[in-house]
Amino acid sequence: ADADADADADADADADADADAAEGEGLSKSQRKKRARQARWEAKKAQRKAQEKQQRQLAKRHHLQERQAWFDGLSEEQRADVKAASAAARDARQRGKQQQRERLAAAAEGSEWHVVVDLALGAGRMQPKEAKSLVQQLRSCYAANRRAERPACLVLAGVQESGLEAQLEALRYRDWHLVRQPASFQHAYQDRLQDVVYLTADSEVELQDLSPREVYVVGGLVDRNRFKGLAASAAAEHRVRT
Repeated sequence: ADADADADADADADADADADAAEGEGLSKSQRKKRARQARWEAKKAQRKAQEKQQRQLAKRHHLQERQAWFDGLSEEQRADVKAASAAARDARQRGKQQQRERLAAAAEGSEWHVVVDLALGAGRMQPKEAKSLVQQLRSCYAANRRAERPACLVLAGVQESGLEAQLEALRYRDWHLVRQPASFQHAYQDRLQDVVYLTADSEVELQDLSPREVYVVGGLVDRNRFKGLAASAAAEHRVRT
């Protein structure tokens, strides 16, 4: 408890120091308060993560102890049945994962359904938090596609110029079953630009049906509506439909 109190005190001291620095930058009172709150949150973030990890480890250890006590109370025949059931469940999970990998590999090699994330659109335009949010969204998209019975061919285009490669590498994205295109989408689909549809809220055309023959492009940008019309402008520049 004393250690937690000391950590809180250190975090508050750091936040106060940041607030004093902010005052020197000529920020308003509300801006200084906001920055101080953010500084306190950041300072305590590592502490919270460590505490949550410790709680998870304790809960896991407690669960394993309870299960071991339950298993020890079984007869030899019951233990054999439990082991056989566990082995069967493990084999089923492994088969399911293998089937999932095969579906994703087949989709990446030649699926009719192509969904492209245009990472070049957000290059140099996002704040660090926005870039982090985009990377998390990409992970969620991949997870959803991985679970699908009929996964699409998911393409990350413009990876090289996106500035996100280090963050994606941290998620081991090279192990993901998708297509990674260093160049922009128009280079990847230069032979079938007539099939490309750039999805944007600024389009005058409302999407009614999806076609497996078309390539659907989504702008890889989190901007909190700072760049209005950017996706539509990109589509017009590359002469693709919206």
